[in-house]
Amino acid sequence: KLSRGLGLDLLIILNKTFVNKAYWEAGLTQHSQTSKWDDYPDFVVSSQTTDFTPSNLAQFLAPAGAPPVIAFESRGYRSEGIGAVPLTDVAGRHVGSIVFIRDLTNDESDLFRLWLVVTGVGLGAAAVLLGWFYLYLGAVERNLQQGRKDLTNEIHERKAAQERLRESLQFLNTLLNTIPSPIFYKTSDGILRECNDAFAERLVGLPKDQIVGKAVDELPEHVSQRIRDSLLQGNDELIHEGKPISHEASVQCANGVDRVLSIHKAAHVNDDGQLVGVVGVMVDVTELKEKENALREAKERAEALNVELAESVKRAEELAERAEAANRAKSEFLAKMSHEIRTPMNGIIGMTELLLDTNIDDEQREYLNAVKISADALLTVISDVLDFSKIEAGKLEFFVTDFDLRDCIGDTLTSLAAQAYKKGLELAYNVDPKVPPLVMGDPGRVRQILVNLVGNSIKFTEAGEIVVDVRLVNKTDDEVEIHVTVSDTGIGIPEDKQQKIFEAFEQVDNASTRQYAGTGLGLAITSQLVQKMGGRIWVESTLGKGSAFHFTLKLGLSAQSKKPKNGLANYDLTDLPVLVVDDNATNRQILADTLRSWGMIPTTVADSAEAIQAVARAREQGKPFTLALIDFLLPDMDGFQLTEKINNTPGLAIPTIVMLTSGGQRGDAARCRELGIAGYLLKPVKQSDLFAAIVRTLNRNAEEENANTLTTRHSLRESHRPLHILLAEDNLINQKLAVRVLNNMGHSVVVAQNGEEAVARYQKENFDLILMDIQMPKMDGFQATAAIRNLEAQTGRHIPIVAMTAHALKGDEERCLAAGMDGYVSKPIKLQELFRVIESLSPPKNAHTGT
Repeated sequence: KLSRGLGLDLLIILNKTFVNKAYWEAGLTQHSQTSKWDDYPDFVVSSQTTDFTPSNLAQFLAPAGAPPVIAFESRGYRSEGIGAVPLTDVAGRHVGSIVFIRDLTNDESDLFRLWLVVTGVGLGAAAVLLGWFYLYLGAVERNLQQGRKDLTNEIHERKAAQERLRESLQFLNTLLNTIPSPIFYKTSDGILRECNDAFAERLVGLPKDQIVGKAVDELPEHVSQRIRDSLLQGNDELIHEGKPISHEASVQCANGVDRVLSIHKAAHVNDDGQLVGVVGVMVDVTELKEKENALREAKERAEALNVELAESVKRAEELAERAEAANRAKSEFLAKMSHEIRTPMNGIIGMTELLLDTNIDDEQREYLNAVKISADALLTVISDVLDFSKIEAGKLEFFVTDFDLRDCIGDTLTSLAAQAYKKGLELAYNVDPKVPPLVMGDPGRVRQILVNLVGNSIKFTEAGEIVVDVRLVNKTDDEVEIHVTVSDTGIGIPEDKQQKIFEAFEQVDNASTRQYAGTGLGLAITSQLVQKMGGRIWVESTLGKGSAFHFTLKLGLSAQSKKPKNGLANYDLTDLPVLVVDDNATNRQILADTLRSWGMIPTTVADSAEAIQAVARAREQGKPFTLALIDFLLPDMDGFQLTEKINNTPGLAIPTIVMLTSGGQRGDAARCRELGIAGYLLKPVKQSDLFAAIVRTLNRNAEEENANTLTTRHSLRESHRPLHILLAEDNLINQKLAVRVLNNMGHSVVVAQNGEEAVARYQKENFDLILMDIQMPKMDGFQATAAIRNLEAQTGRHIPIVAMTAHALKGDEERCLAAGMDGYVSKPIKLQELFRVIESLSPPKNAHTGT
């Protein structure tokens, strides 16, 4: 700024005595100056605004108080005027000069002005520089103080670092000496520089100070040569390749004991990658080697044993194959025997049932009933033996499907109702409304459990009742657990025998075995079935008073359970008053609970006198009964007599009456029509049948032309249209039996002698259903079904196929369904079971069907 203001070039020179070279060089760099320290012996150029430097610059370094120096100097065609003033510090010391340079080429007269300017500016510049140097020296002093402070801090930090280093070295030394494995470090020229106590004392047997600093070859003679060799082994490889190496060596330690060491060495290199030393760790693996040797010997022994085992396995496989072949032969034998026994028994039982439905005298009926009872008993024994053989072989199988639990129980008890009726027993069942209607499980196994338990109750009960009660225990999103109780008023079971009866071939005692017969397998099979279905079974009994068999089952929850059944969805029975007349308290309670679950209002009475009073009272209260359910067997008069009395008493008539009976008699239907009874049902009544009968009788006048039509269990079944059925059966007797039974049900039948003929008939004629025997000549039932299903794949049709088999081994049903069949009945064919299967696969009478 001074140079531009005066129009002069300036140059500052300083005595080296007062200049710090480092600060001076830093200032030159900061201001882009090019002067050098060695250009002049006693002074340096600190700053200049021109590249011209006077030739005799030293003359301008005048002492303080000296008059200004003025000189002239020519360079080429130019003439320069040069002047200088001294610079002093606060102490009055002469530290340098300011040199002024002006170009006098065009104006020599400016010399005088230059002298005046130089003199004035020199004095001003001296004052400015004097202040600048004061500030500069203050900064220097502050920098020195900061330098001393930084130096002090650095000294403290170095001492702290040295202390930390000392502690680290001490810790490292302690750590190394704590490690039980020998550790050493030697330089690239073989000098041992460091080792731990384990190396010095336990391996070499010398104090550390007698080892460190010596070459391996300089160790005392008592040090084992094997130790020396182990320290030197692999060094060349380590030096040339620089990779860690490992090897094992057997050495003699200081105590004279030989040990096997696993030695691991690694190279220590400097920043330039040059090897400066080797670090080694020696791990004692003596015990490991001994274990390896023991393991190797054990492996060799195991291999020898494996050879023997392989031979044993081979022999066992051969035995297993023979056993499996024997099992297959046993299964085939059982299936064959089942077929051979059941086929003629199907004819015996079926023909007997048909004959019982004809006009025969009492003596003939008695003989035929004896035949049927004996045949049924024989069939039970065969079934028990076959099932028990499956249990013993561990091949008890289950087929899981959706089924209606209430219908399953109702159908099962209906099949046992005739036995109960013959002994004068009441047979009833009740299902908790909370139990879902549709569940997932094996309905065949559920029926088998109930048949065994209820059948036993009928067998061991001479008077009273047998009641099946079903309660909900637990329900989740996909599973239900139910508790079923089968109670009776029979002979009871002694307490000490109550667990024994669930064992195979066991009954209460020999006397009861002789009196009641049986194989003693039924409860053992039942117990196994219950356990396999996730439940348990137990009994409570009082001798002489009766028994209650309890079992629980876990069943899947069908996805259809949340959908209302068609009947319940289409009809509303809410608040309908109904009279229930039954002398059995259990039956009254069950009927009342069932009716309430449908929204009806039941009134229950025990005899005809109470019934008359209840009807009259309802009339007086203005709430007459719309429907009455009357038991046929009442203590004072039968159901027909009560109905007649109600009808003949003015003002007591009930529009709709349904008669419930444990056993139908000839002439009952005509008597019902005569008295205007709308329905006639056999007990135990399935809830679905009772509901359908109530709805049908209440709506009879609106739906049917003939108001005198009697609603029965058979008429409910006959609501399904007649079917055109193809029967594939090679046994002549079974053909006749099936045709007669199906004709009695209102169906038309075409017979095929074998599977091949059945396929041919199917292609020529339209059928609604096929009953397919499994074991037939030329083509069996499985092959015929497969052929029909292949034909359907081309047409898009699907005809229901029901398997009829005399094998009856559990697993046959699953095999039939897996083969593409839709239903299954075992021989001897039970009419109720056949009705149920056909009914489940056939549409109602008014449903549209097509071929």
